[in-house]
Amino acid sequence: MAEKILIVDDEIACRRLIDWILQNQGYEVLGVGSGTEAIRKAIAEKPDLVILDVMMPLMDGFEVCKRLRADAITRRIPVIMMSAGRSLPDDVITGFRAGADDYLIKPFLPAELISRIHKVLG
Repeated sequence: MAEKILIVDDEIACRRLIDWILQNQGYEVLGVGSGTEAIRKAIAEKPDLVILDVMMPLMDGFEVCKRLRADAITRRIPVIMMSAGRSLPDDVITGFRAGADDYLIKPFLPAELISRIHKVLG
């Protein structure tokens, strides 16, 4: 059975690109566009991994990650956070403090994304 990955990004083009990359690698992919949807979907679907954008309206990725870590159902699901290349080094530190397992800077190469997924999923 294919590993299930939840992509959380308010930019549909970014979600579609990552979805395409992951499906070509044999992953089952779920996608949502907000933090609230991400938490609901993670609880309902229990994905093997969450790929989580930082910059989203209403609830940013840091808060989503904290909430996933605080919930008994989702606390063990690995999270790779991602943000735009103009991110500050403090954003990476904030991501790790929120509970992220890894952090990816956009734009990234598909091979880098797949390598980080393999690293996190073991």
